[in-house]
Amino acid sequence: MDYERFKEGFQDALKAELAVRGADVELTARRVDKMNESYLDMETMNIVNTQMYIDGYQVKLVSDTSYGNLWEVSFTLKEF
Repeated sequence: MDYERFKEGFQDALKAELAVRGADVELTARRVDKMNESYLDMETMNIVNTQMYIDGYQVKLVSDTSYGNLWEVSFTLKEF
């Protein structure tokens, strides 16, 4: 499944669930090219602040039930 299909399906499912609970909403999504992240460098034991990007984005439908769906999303963060 590609990102666009996942995004559209996720937005539709979320909007439907919110409608069942009485909320009429408009949803928007945006693509982020880079993120500012902090992580613990295990070699130096210091917190490192850096810009990162997502690589290897994958989505898999784990469970499809009448109540709702369970999705597994995996990706790798890489430093610029």
